[in-house]
Order: sequence, then C-alpha cells, then structure tokens
Amino acid sequence: MNKIKRLSALLAILAVAGMVQIFISCSSDDDGGSDTPSSSSVGQPLSSGGAEQNSSSSSGGGDNPPLSSSGAEQELSSSSDGDVVPELSSSSGNDVPDLSSSSGGDVVPSSSSEETQGGESSITDSRDSKEYKTVQIGEQVWFAENLNYNASGSKCYDNLDSNCEIYGRLYDWETAKTVCPSGWHLPSKEEWDIMTAYIGVPSGWKLKATSGWKEYEGKVGGTDDYGFSALPGGLGLLDGSFGTVDVVGYFWSASENDSDNANTMLIGWGNDNAGKDARSKSYLLSVRCLKGEPTSSSSVAVSSSSSVDDGLGSITDSRDSKKYKIVQIGEQVWFAENLNYAVEGSKCGVDGGLGLTDDNTASCNAYGRLYNWVIAMKFEDDCISNVCSDQINTPHQGICPDGWHIPSEADWDALIETTGDIITSGMKLRTTSGWTRGSNNDATDMSGTDDFGFSALPGGYGSWGGSNSNSKHNSVGNEAYWWSAREDQVTGQTPSGYVYYTGGITSVRSYYTGKNMYYSIRCLKD
Repeated sequence: MNKIKRLSALLAILAVAGMVQIFISCSSDDDGGSDTPSSSSVGQPLSSGGAEQNSSSSSGGGDNPPLSSSGAEQELSSSSDGDVVPELSSSSGNDVPDLSSSSGGDVVPSSSSEETQGGESSITDSRDSKEYKTVQIGEQVWFAENLNYNASGSKCYDNLDSNCEIYGRLYDWETAKTVCPSGWHLPSKEEWDIMTAYIGVPSGWKLKATSGWKEYEGKVGGTDDYGFSALPGGLGLLDGSFGTVDVVGYFWSASENDSDNANTMLIGWGNDNAGKDARSKSYLLSVRCLKGEPTSSSSVAVSSSSSVDDGLGSITDSRDSKKYKIVQIGEQVWFAENLNYAVEGSKCGVDGGLGLTDDNTASCNAYGRLYNWVIAMKFEDDCISNVCSDQINTPHQGICPDGWHIPSEADWDALIETTGDIITSGMKLRTTSGWTRGSNNDATDMSGTDDFGFSALPGGYGSWGGSNSNSKHNSVGNEAYWWSAREDQVTGQTPSGYVYYTGGITSVRSYYTGKNMYYSIRCLKD
C-alpha cells in the first residue's frame, strides 16, 4: 500500500512538472518491457551539411538528425530550472525505487551533471556552473570544447578574459592532471592515439572547427567531422609571454615524457594531420577532458619514439644486389636511406654542384640517385607534360623493389603524425650530423636527433636545364626532397608532382612542383 501511495505521489509530481509521460499497463503478466536500442550510430562522422538541431526530442522513435560540423558554434538549450529529474528504473520489475536517501533525503551533488538534448550532450561543472558540450568518438566521450575552469595558476591567452571565452584557459602540466571535473580525466598519450587512429588521416583536418583558424590556402578551419571542434588556443611560457594563438592548438596528455617534459597533442593551421610532441611541463596549454577514470598509463613515463624493430635489419635489391637499411616507424616499414638504383634517366650530382651526370659519383654513394617524377613512377616520357594520375596504383611500386612502393601523400602524412607534427618532425627525422642552414652561406648546424632511425640526409635536388651540363645540383648539405605518388593538375598549367621537403628550418613541408625536377626516393614496404 505504501508503494502505491509513493507511486501515485511521484506520478503527480512528474505530471505537474510536465517532464515525462508514463504509460502503465494493468496487465497482470507485464514483465516491465524491454530496452529499445537507439537508432543513432555511435562514433560516426557528423554530417558536414549541418542542419540545425531541434532541441526537443522526437517521440516517434526515428533517427536523430546529424549534428552540424560547426560544433564550436552549436548552442545547447537548457531546462528553465536546471533541475535533474531522476530516471525511473525498470530493472526491478514494476517496483518503483525508493528515492529517499539514508541521510534524510539530502542529495549530495556531483561535480558534474550530464544531459542530452536534441542529439547533443553536455555536462555542467558544479564548481563554477559552466556548461560544456561533449561528443562521442568511437567508444570515447570527449569534451567538445576546451576546459575553462579558473584553477590556481591557469591563465587566459594574453591575460584577456575574452580569449578564455573562446579558447578556454591554459594550464601547466601538474595542474592539468587534476583539473577535470569528477568523472572526467586528462587523457593519456595512448588515449589520444586511440582517438586519432579511430578517425584516420587527415586527423587534424577532421578535428578542427570549421572556423576560427588563421587562413591557410583559402581555408579558415577544417571539416570538424566528429564535432570535436578543435581551436588554436596557442600556449603560454614561463616568462609570461604567449604565442601561436589562431595558428596551433596544443593539448596536454597525462603521459610524462621525462622529468622535464610531458607528451602533447598538436593541431596546426598548416598541416592536415594532428601531431604528437613533448613540451616543458611549465608551459601553459589547453585541456580536453575525457570521460571515465584515468588509465594506468596516464602516470607512466612513455617514450616519444615509436619502437624500431632492430630485427628487420636490411633488404637486398635483387636487381643490382645493393643492400638498404630499413626501419619500422609506427606501423610502417621504410628504407632508412635513399634509393640508389641506376635506372635509365636517373642522375647523380657532380662534385661542386655544377651539373648532373648519368655516371655514379660520390654524391650518389652518399645521398642516393635523383629521379624525375615520371622515372620514379615508371611512366612513359609523355607523362612529363600530360596528366597520368589515372595510371597511379594503390600502392604504386614505381621503381622501388618488389614488395615496396613510392609513398603516397597519406603515407607521408602518417609518418609525420607518428614522429611528431609538421613543425617538429624534420629535426626528428634528420641525421645527427651533416646539415647546415645554407642560406647566405650560413653554416649554422641544422642536424637533427634521428629519433626514429629514418636518417634523412641533405641530398638536395636537381634542376633540369635540358642537358646534364646545363643542369644543377642544388642545396646539397642543406635540404632533402622526396617524391610522393601523387599528381595534381592546375587549370592552364603543366601537371605537377607532389614532393616532401625538409631543410633550413625544423619542419617537414609538402608542395607541388614540376615533374621534370630531380628528387630522391624513399621506398615504403607494401
């Protein structure tokens, strides 16, 4: 009888509040009903078309409309009184759970409360009542905006409150580890890796908000396919200065790199892929919170280098018996030196850089041979001036040995993402000696750390002048260039090949260039 009275009272309260509709069956053999699975798919890319969301939920059971790709601009509607209505559980049959607490009915507030409206989710941080959008990517649930909790020592970019409203606050690593609300945590490097692996390349492009970034090649953002809405909040330094706002978004991980540095996630304006790096723990960076308890690896020091399988050793090219060192970086296996196969039309640099030659020289012994794009791809000569992209295979062997291929754009981008990012990978891939800045005879040492055994050497490039004697071998000792298996046709111009380059500065760049230029080749295992 008491249960009936309690049920009647509860139904009356809910009916007055207008929050739910409850249908009770009087059938004596009712088993409480079964759960109905949601019709929406979890962790799939959001629609880039972005129809506006209706904040009211459908009672017809149909599919929820896709979220707009401009997740940073979505606005969540909230209930007028902010109260959370307890859910009636059916797990115990028709019994209604006793909602009174053992302490006299007082409800102890959590430091965050979560709700879903119109297909979107949000949580409210009870420490300061700030509301944050959340998004599910694969099996993970992330904040869809940067944390903006005013913890001791945190700062707004340039010390302007208006920047906190856009980018959230910036935190040093020690603060970042404990600043997320209860039930959420700072993601480890491995948890960041799970997310980027799930969405695939180009990960940075898919994670960036559709606006709010410095313009690059006519674009001011990415596609925001998953509603993560990454923004370029920049960083703060120990001396009180700030930098790179609207250019780079830096996000802490909970994984320590060494005693002075911790691992980070970077998304840059000039690179379509997200990168990994280690930064001083004193830096002030953005925080994205991840739902759940932290993994055990969050507090374990993790090396910034991917493992290198020393057992792989080398391969021998059966065509000429030349042996090449190879190296595993992430899930890829690369040549650890440039191809030096003397196919017809390939060139070596002449000592002093004054011309190219078909003969083998000391330059080829050190840096490998140079190839134009058509030779590298093993195409007919008329592809120099004609579009031949329809002949490109996936993977495309070109003049690499059997079982190996000319890296695609996606292959190169994956290497950059595994080894860091567009800004830092260059130094990590270079040999530890042999590099100078080069410009204006600047002899500044620009050698790298060769963290992954890629051993990039500054072999320069060949500019074709119609004959060997009229050609030049440029930038030896300063720059390295490698072909990719990509071609581009710009209206009214000769088709171009796509090359990756490092030199002079610390980054790895990519751009279109004439297919008659002579560059190096790094082969990648199929």
